[in-house]
Amino acid sequence: MVLANAYGGSLKAWLTYPARTKPINTLSDILKSGLPWGLVLYGEEEETVMAQSEEPVMKAIWTRKNIVEFSSIPQLNGIYRGEEVLIDYKSGVEQTIFVRYSTPAGNPLVHMSQTPVVRTNMAAWGFHKYNPWKSRFDKIMRLMIEAGLPKFYQKRTMARMKEIYLASDEEKPDFKERPQISSLSIDDLQGPFYLTFLGFVCGTVLFIIEKVTKGQQELRVSKNRNYPIIM
Repeated sequence: MVLANAYGGSLKAWLTYPARTKPINTLSDILKSGLPWGLVLYGEEEETVMAQSEEPVMKAIWTRKNIVEFSSIPQLNGIYRGEEVLIDYKSGVEQTIFVRYSTPAGNPLVHMSQTPVVRTNMAAWGFHKYNPWKSRFDKIMRLMIEAGLPKFYQKRTMARMKEIYLASDEEKPDFKERPQISSLSIDDLQGPFYLTFLGFVCGTVLFIIEKVTKGQQELRVSKNRNYPIIM
């Protein structure tokens, strides 16, 4: 019973927390993974810094890179199949993952590292220091950020893009979402039956050994017992 319960607990833990490979989050992880990697080149200053870097990891990443042509929609099929890694610091990779490489519920099927390779690129508007609209613009932007509107607009836009993509005729990743709750079959419960049978066999063997040992002890006692002689 103890073994069966232990196995049942292990099975439940495995079904709840399935084993997964460690995600790739840093440039060192890319080298350790053994996977080839592609790098999208934009002709920016960041690439000059990478090319001139003497840091071993950065130097290895730059010299052994596969150059990937720029595409307005990053091509992530190789990453989805687990065959390669993509380094792209400007394109909308996050949006592409959500729209094209995520479940209908929005769970990503492709891992994107949150560790930036280079500095983050920011969008900005240029105003003259004494432009009369600058203070007005700053106030509105601050209020929008405090209200969380940029994130809200981003999520709403991405959700609409995903709806359009799912309704289109474009080829989509072959993925079947596993239901969060599913019934157990007899195949999932073979282990407890095997353990129960093993416990029965072990108990039977122990019973036989105990019976034989006890019989031998009683036989030795009867042989060594001195009976009184009646005259």
